[in-house]
Amino acid sequence: MRKLFPENEKLLRWLDLAEEKISYQGLPSRIAWLGYGERAKMGLALNRLVRDGEISAPIVIGRDHLDAGSVASPNRETESMKDGSDAVGDWAVLNALINTAAGGSWISFHHGAVLAWDIHFMRVWLS
Repeated sequence: MRKLFPENEKLLRWLDLAEEKISYQGLPSRIAWLGYGERAKMGLALNRLVRDGEISAPIVIGRDHLDAGSVASPNRETESMKDGSDAVGDWAVLNALINTAAGGSWISFHHGAVLAWDIHFMRVWLS
C-alpha cells in the first residue's frame, strides 16, 4: 500500500500506527479507507500479487457503507430535501442488486433501526 499510495499521508500515518499499536487475534488483517480510484488500484494490485504467487489467497476486500449510493437515511442522506424527509432508499437497494449481479462474493443489506433510521448495503470481494 505504501508503494501504491506514497502521497496519501493519512494512509501512511495509519499504517505506521496500526503496525505499532495493533496486535492481531486470529488471521492477520488490515483496514484502511481508500478513495474510489484508490480502491480499484489496490484491488488490481492484490489480484496481481495473488496471481504472481507473492501472497496467497484468500484475500477479502470489503467496502464501508459510507460510500455514495450505499446508504439512505432521513437523518443524513436526504437528497437535499429541506425537511429531511426524502431518504431515497432505491440507491442502496439498486447498488446491492448491481453488486450481486457483478459477482460480489458477499453482499448484505441492513436496516439501521432506531439509530439512524437508515438502510444500507455492504459488499465484499474474495481474491
